[in-house]
Amino acid sequence: MNALPLTRSRPSPGQGRPWVPALAAGTVWLLVAFSAGHWGLRWWGQPAPQALPVLPVAERGIDPARVAATLGARADVAAPAVAAPAVDSRLRLLGVVAGRQGQGAALISVDGQPPKPHRVGATVVDGLVLRALGPRHAELDGSAGRVRLELPAAKP
Repeated sequence: MNALPLTRSRPSPGQGRPWVPALAAGTVWLLVAFSAGHWGLRWWGQPAPQALPVLPVAERGIDPARVAATLGARADVAAPAVAAPAVDSRLRLLGVVAGRQGQGAALISVDGQPPKPHRVGATVVDGLVLRALGPRHAELDGSAGRVRLELPAAKP
């Protein structure tokens, strides 16, 4: 009798499961397409970078009594009084528009704030009233006395 061999032969590469390599290649290309689409949409949908607006920060005044109390000073001991700054040191004249009859306006900054225009006869600060204007000066009058503000010297 002819005996058949009991070993199995392996299938050749073209036989068996031909869909496995095709499935693997399709999966790889699908992942590549999704990745390209994702990064393309992220790049395309990004707005141009813009600078954020900067808001001015208001400075807080330091209260010497609260600082002293925080550091352990006693309340029954009086602290020396701090004199208020002179009115003319708080004001700064930045521009003058004077007419022939003494009318016009002055651009005055108070305490380092942005300047504001004031007409002749208007109250500027703390009861000081703008009384007269000249080509390079403004005169204020009030309870603190008479104050004359000069324009800064022009730079050559």
